[in-house]
Amino acid sequence: MVDMRQGGTKKIHPDAYGALIEALTAINWNKLAYQQDLRRRLREHPELFAILDFTTTKRETSTQLVNTLLEDEDRYRDLSIELMTDISRLEAFPNLSKQVDAEDLLAQARSAVSTLQEWVGRHAAIAEERETFFAELAERRDEVSRRRDFTKVVGELKHEFLRLHDIPNRQQAGREFEPFLYRLFALFDLEPTLAYSLKGEQIDGSIYHDTNHYIVEAKWLASAVEAEQMTNFDGKVRRKGKNALA
Repeated sequence: MVDMRQGGTKKIHPDAYGALIEALTAINWNKLAYQQDLRRRLREHPELFAILDFTTTKRETSTQLVNTLLEDEDRYRDLSIELMTDISRLEAFPNLSKQVDAEDLLAQARSAVSTLQEWVGRHAAIAEERETFFAELAERRDEVSRRRDFTKVVGELKHEFLRLHDIPNRQQAGREFEPFLYRLFALFDLEPTLAYSLKGEQIDGSIYHDTNHYIVEAKWLASAVEAEQMTNFDGKVRRKGKNALA
């Protein structure tokens, strides 16, 4: 996790910071739990917690924090190592376990933590083997940092949308459209749920925003929505009760 440069100064590898962004974003699902977790982890650095913007997505907030740690590494190096080490050791994710899609969310969190754990272990060993470390630096000198920030993920989703748009088999495009929407909604912290079935009908999913749950109907149509389709969807919403929104 550390990079030994000229003068013997140890620097944290940029990709380790990228792995920290991914892990911070994945280990909590609800924004309140995410904010409380960061407050606890930054309790000895209130100046960092104070500058974080929690009105944006979790990924953007995580990127804001990690970029601050990276830009002022001389000051926050120990904190960065502590965060990476502590999170890499996580085995339980209470907030994720409570969610409807807990299985998928837990898999994502474990993957992100595992990647961070690899950086922590790998570079801790490299720090003790100076020659091996310099050999790695030579091999990776021109490698572009793989840190995934919010803008990059949006770009990936745009590319995926255009790919779906060009698929000749529209039924296949429709099937792949639902997981695409799930990724899109998750990026913006809308706490989506996957498709589920109720008696006599199929629900494509739902999202949560501003204390309200919204039913999602995912369709990829070649023309404008017809009145009959809107009537059917209106009936589906009305059957959910007076507080259902669409």
